[in-house]
Amino acid sequence: MSRRKSNRRKRKQRNLSEPLIESSIFFQVEEDILERTTRDVPLPSRRVLILCEGETEVSYFEGIKTNPLLRVKLQAVDIQILRPNDNSLKGLVWKAMQLKKQADNEDNSYDEIWISVDNDDRNSYLLNQRSLKRIQSKFPDIDVDQIQLNLGKAFLCEGDYLEFLSSFLDIEPKQIEEIISLTEKARHWESFCAEDPGEMFFKEGGFDYGVSWDQKNRPKEDDFDPSWKNYIDLAYACRSIELWLIQHFGYCDIPFSTSDDAINHLHIFAPNYEKGSGNRKENRLNAYDILKPSISNKKFETVEEAETVLNRIQIAIQNSYLLAQVKEIEMAERGLQFFEINPFTTVQLLAAKLIDKEDHITWAKFGNSVSWNGLRILVEHDSGDNKVEFHIVNEKRSSLLINSQNFQSYFGVQQITDEGKISIISPISFEGGPLLLRQGEEGAGTVWFRSSYDTFLLKIQISGEDDFLLIH
Repeated sequence: MSRRKSNRRKRKQRNLSEPLIESSIFFQVEEDILERTTRDVPLPSRRVLILCEGETEVSYFEGIKTNPLLRVKLQAVDIQILRPNDNSLKGLVWKAMQLKKQADNEDNSYDEIWISVDNDDRNSYLLNQRSLKRIQSKFPDIDVDQIQLNLGKAFLCEGDYLEFLSSFLDIEPKQIEEIISLTEKARHWESFCAEDPGEMFFKEGGFDYGVSWDQKNRPKEDDFDPSWKNYIDLAYACRSIELWLIQHFGYCDIPFSTSDDAINHLHIFAPNYEKGSGNRKENRLNAYDILKPSISNKKFETVEEAETVLNRIQIAIQNSYLLAQVKEIEMAERGLQFFEINPFTTVQLLAAKLIDKEDHITWAKFGNSVSWNGLRILVEHDSGDNKVEFHIVNEKRSSLLINSQNFQSYFGVQQITDEGKISIISPISFEGGPLLLRQGEEGAGTVWFRSSYDTFLLKIQISGEDDFLLIH
């Protein structure tokens, strides 16, 4: 799914590239980070608006915003997290338009506007009572027992629904196609992604917002912004935000039929999880608190808890990048859009920005070279003897010393296991010890593993900055 350009203001941006936290694995506390005062922090230089469908998303992003290891850095970013009364997809888009207009009029524009939203059944074939009535009326002789047993199911794309119907209906393909046409279909995401930006808000008779939660300030045509597609970014999850939460505990590509199914799966890792804002006093934890190492009723988050949370968010980002790459291949092969694929998420795009890891993950495939930060890297995997070979060409103007004792330039490999866990770092071995690469020179290194995995994480650290090359 392509990214939109952000709505950036024309003023000097604060450089946020230098991390306040360094990593032995992913994150480590800088000694004085919690002793700094607001006098050391500049006025906000970026404004970010996050509009959430539910309280679950609000709790998660508010938790990141107040994480002790990010709090000082994020004080330089004005982050607004809101849940509008109308939390439908249309309502979120409309609220984004109005808040952007208000901020622009106040000369305090947003640099980024995100909506965090699920796809429970917003663009699905809905197997409900209305659909069943239509089908029975047209085909009275069809055995609908299987349909009745599956009432409530929603199918994201025609292919999935066709496969389901064909599994138990012994009728002509044309009749199945007619049953599909009789089934109620939600088209909210189709309207969202339509080329015409007014698709969601206009009908043949003109502007038609539909039902509005705000009777005093009903949406008006004059407030419609036809350029909204240029500044709204999506933090999307299918079937629900719980798919994203599961990725914090392990890689997951299960196509959950409902959000309840996803919640039940999440309970395997976080039995105290409760959708919404939670209640710590009663040990009902929200989407952020489940990431802590243990249940805590403390009002303030400890550094240990904050560190564990950030490590888990990093794992979720990696797992979700991997899932997205796999599913984008499937989309291309089947000719589908992102809202027709299950599971799928783009929440990692927003999370990576918030924890300053936006540009720190690159995708690569075994056997294909990739350019990264002045280096050309080719990774080859021999599953027969569990060996991974790295070929590195230095295209920088300066020399590079890799895996010396000072570890300023460090290359190591982590594995994403079948359970979705991240292994400890295994340093790449270079013949003769540390590898010195002058401009244009090539070197090779090797890592051996006891068992074979399909996915590896090449961890690269140059001048204290961590980057990750996800190799599949």
